[in-house]
Amino acid sequence: MAEKPKNIWLEGLFYQEGKDTQGLKKRMAHAWSNVHRKDKGMLGRKNCVALEPYTYWVKERARELKMPYAYEKPMSPVLTIPRTIPIENIEENQEALAKMKVERDTWENKYNVANAENMKLKKELKEKEDLLFLQDGWLIEKDDQLRLKNAEIEQYVIERQKEQKVHKYSDVPPTSGASKNIIDKLVVENAQLKSFHESQKRKLKRKYQHGVEPSSYEIP
Repeated sequence: MAEKPKNIWLEGLFYQEGKDTQGLKKRMAHAWSNVHRKDKGMLGRKNCVALEPYTYWVKERARELKMPYAYEKPMSPVLTIPRTIPIENIEENQEALAKMKVERDTWENKYNVANAENMKLKKELKEKEDLLFLQDGWLIEKDDQLRLKNAEIEQYVIERQKEQKVHKYSDVPPTSGASKNIIDKLVVENAQLKSFHESQKRKLKRKYQHGVEPSSYEIP
């Protein structure tokens, strides 16, 4: 056939073997015995070649009815009817194509801008992560210094207590106030270092919350 048949020639029937309550098998056999061509120009020549419109209709019909078999390609090549575009529509199609190209270029530019911004943000994030790593190392170093100062003070206090016990049971006079000045100085330095350490930690926290890169710090 050249193209799909008219709907008035078709009648929807569903036949299941063994369940023929309406006598469909007999009706179909009778219908086949009375088949005759309605229009020679519609059905085409007897060359067993189905044209593209009819083949497309058969495949769509099989898909709609969910037939349990796949469409097999014909052995002979299928003749396709070339589709021509009317001359009056060429200008309209060219305008539509130009518009689509402009839209495509616009979206490409937006993508490039967004991609560049994304790369910039990734670079800034990497720099801040590296800086944060260095600052963490700096804070760890300061913690170690604080622990060392505390250990020195505790050791000095223990030695002073031992010295006082020795002087308590001996006639040797205790040492002068120089030792007390040393321990007082160590306590003051330790307190200053702790205060400086805590203030720097607060500054780092505030700067990172506001997205500002922290500057370098000096130890007093």
